[in-house]
Formats: sequence, C-alpha cells, structure tokens
Amino acid sequence: MNKKLAVTSLVLIIFLALGITYYVQSRSSGGGGSGKENGSELVGDAATPNRMVIVGVLIDPPFQPDGSLAPEKQTEQRANIQKSVDEVLKNLNPSSYTGLKRFQFIPFFAIAVNDSAYNYLSKHPLVTNIEEDRLGSVAGTNPPATLDPSTIRPFKP
Repeated sequence: MNKKLAVTSLVLIIFLALGITYYVQSRSSGGGGSGKENGSELVGDAATPNRMVIVGVLIDPPFQPDGSLAPEKQTEQRANIQKSVDEVLKNLNPSSYTGLKRFQFIPFFAIAVNDSAYNYLSKHPLVTNIEEDRLGSVAGTNPPATLDPSTIRPFKP
C-alpha cells in the first residue's frame, strides 16, 4: 500500500474515532460544551493568525447510527449532516482555515484553523465540541505505551 495513502487512512480513522467518542460523550453528559472553551484556550498559543492548528469539530444535527435507519432516512440524515457543516462554515473567512475534511456518516469534520477561525467555531451554536489533533498515549498508560522487542515471537503457520 502506498505510504501516503496508509498515513491518510490512519488519520481519517483517528478523526472518525474521535468524532464518535465525543459525540457519544456529549450525548451522555447532556450534550454540551465539553471542549468548547472560550477563545483559543483549548489550543493555547498554537493557533495564531499566521499559524494553523488541526482540530476535529463535532456538530449537533439530529443523528442516529446509519444501521438503525431505513435507507431513505440514511440519505436524509447524510444530507442534514452536510447542510449543518455548510451552515457552520458559511460565515468563516476562507483564509482562516485549510484542509477541510468532511465525513459522510457522522456529524464531524476536521479542519486546520488559525485563532480567529477557532474563536468563531467555539461560539457557533451548532458546534458542540472542538478538539485539537495531537499525539496521545494509549488510555491508561503513562508514558505512552511502547513495544518490548523481547516479547515478539516469530510467526509460525
């Protein structure tokens, strides 16, 4: 597999997992606001007018997993997700963001933003969560988990 395609696929899978996780968390906690800090507090000094930071953005149109919907409702839900993303981006200055990645099946998109775009997103009523994309560790480990080479055994069919 092409290395660039593999890296792109991995990034998309991570954003998808983040989106689903935050969607479920926001629904179970009463829907709101975790991760929607005032100003650029969430991304600290990383986002400036001249420097972009990649974030995942969860939006709040009505949503159910596709598998629980009839085919015509799936189509309608997907259209509603895209309309919601369009609504969020409608008044965002195109020079304040780049690298928009939309998802078809979940109310989530990834985008690189500067500080003004981040502030705009953090105040938008359809945005329920914004999370900076950064390297992390495996849950429950500190420092990040590593593989001990002495535990690797050769594959024997």
